[in-house]
Amino acid sequence: GREAFGIATSRDGITWEKLTDNPILSTGGEGAWDEVVAKLPAGVIKYRSRYHLLYSGRNSQTKQIGLATAEAITGPWIKSDHNPVLTGREGEWDNVLSTHPSPLFEIQGRYHLLFRGMERRYFLQGLWVAVSKDLVHWERLSPHPVIPVEEEIASLALARDEKGFVAISQPMDLEKLAYWMSDDLQSWTKGPPVIFKASIAAETLSNPFLCGGRWT
Repeated sequence: GREAFGIATSRDGITWEKLTDNPILSTGGEGAWDEVVAKLPAGVIKYRSRYHLLYSGRNSQTKQIGLATAEAITGPWIKSDHNPVLTGREGEWDNVLSTHPSPLFEIQGRYHLLFRGMERRYFLQGLWVAVSKDLVHWERLSPHPVIPVEEEIASLALARDEKGFVAISQPMDLEKLAYWMSDDLQSWTKGPPVIFKASIAAETLSNPFLCGGRWT
């Protein structure tokens, strides 16, 4: 089926209300690179008076990453004429690309995006970093994943604090959630397991954020 995404707002991080204008971005038309899926909005950030977000799009063959912009965060959101702005490399381990629900971070004048690369959908998944000065033209920072494919990370929730970057990885095996730490988004150290209990299997954790003095 087709997937799209919307916006919900909250004052306390617990009670949320969906916008009446949802979805804010949906799939493309027949033959489009994102005609089947438009999902996982990542890194909403304001740049040159407009909001920018990256998202994961898919047609019947592959997933890639696109850009959309808006004058107000509630939309309307317009897809970039340059889409997809980050494409897979045929025959490589990152033949298929997808966003994580992670923020964008500006470091020394360049925006950094963590994304998931796969040999094929949900197989041999690794974490990579791409950088851009204008949010349209992206380049990979390294020829290799910054977290190896052996970890099979399907999603990464990421936050920044005064000590650096802290992430919660969601591997294919949901019993193996773990913390990861980094100073620069390129070199990562695996930390202890995450003790996260839910009544059902919890997939695609959202990014932790500070609300009322507590991580939510």
